[in-house]
Amino acid sequence: MKTKKLFCAFAVVATAFAMASCQSELVEEMIVDLNINVTATTTPEFEATIEDNCGNKVSTRTAVSSSPNSNGNYTLSWQAGDEISITDGYTSAIYATDNAGSNATFTRKSGNISCNASSFKAFYPSSLNPQNLELPLVQEYIPGNVKNFPMYAETCNKTLSFKNLCGIFRLCLKNETGSTVKVKNVSVLADGRGLAGSFSIDNTGAAVVCGNNGVTLLCACPVELSACNGTDFNVILPKGDYCSLKLKITTEDGKVINMKSNSTISIRRSGITKVCVSLKPITFDGGLEDITFCESDVDFSER
Repeated sequence: MKTKKLFCAFAVVATAFAMASCQSELVEEMIVDLNINVTATTTPEFEATIEDNCGNKVSTRTAVSSSPNSNGNYTLSWQAGDEISITDGYTSAIYATDNAGSNATFTRKSGNISCNASSFKAFYPSSLNPQNLELPLVQEYIPGNVKNFPMYAETCNKTLSFKNLCGIFRLCLKNETGSTVKVKNVSVLADGRGLAGSFSIDNTGAAVVCGNNGVTLLCACPVELSACNGTDFNVILPKGDYCSLKLKITTEDGKVINMKSNSTISIRRSGITKVCVSLKPITFDGGLEDITFCESDVDFSER
């Protein structure tokens, strides 16, 4: 089979974010207050709010905001239909919300947990639980955002403070080829490091993935790249310093772009690492090209 040719090369530029915060760490934690009535006939309800590092309540979202808030942090907020799983150590239940924004109330959808439990653990999305800690091999492309950004919380006092388990690798692609380029999927692989699959949670609240699986961001509808503005492709990755990060970009017409970093790429828990790549009108034969990834890290709020 002949190797297909793609007429493009890559120039990498860095985009920096000037950010400020009321504390040195730009972290906002999602707070879920467990308003539990211990009577047997009442279904426990979970009230979800968020506090920033200054102690102020702010709107939070299960998708990352498009720009930083007044404290310099990217924020998140609940959306109608969001679900979390909660366990009391013995049984688990799924809770859902019908409203959005701050102070969203989660009510039981399925399963049962004890109102008198001494501790609770909670996970988002609801597919996560102590028996199923898996980061998906395939993620869904969301324009300018992510879907189902994983988080975890544990409490002994009926207040859940969620922490993000991963970070975001934000690949910004710009089309300077002079022809139409539509991206079908973006695959990321790290030599000797797992990016998806079974994971444990370390003492910093970060996911530690077993194995060496890569991850693919799948575009349900191919995304056409702009010649004027970069298009962001956000991939959820576990934290780590990746010495050799490989990218495979597949276009709608089946052409393949392969790239490999020749410098370390750092992904932080609860942070965004942004890399900008411009596609140029030079013949590219599908081989593996060394690229120096210039990066800028951006913090966003806890969930």
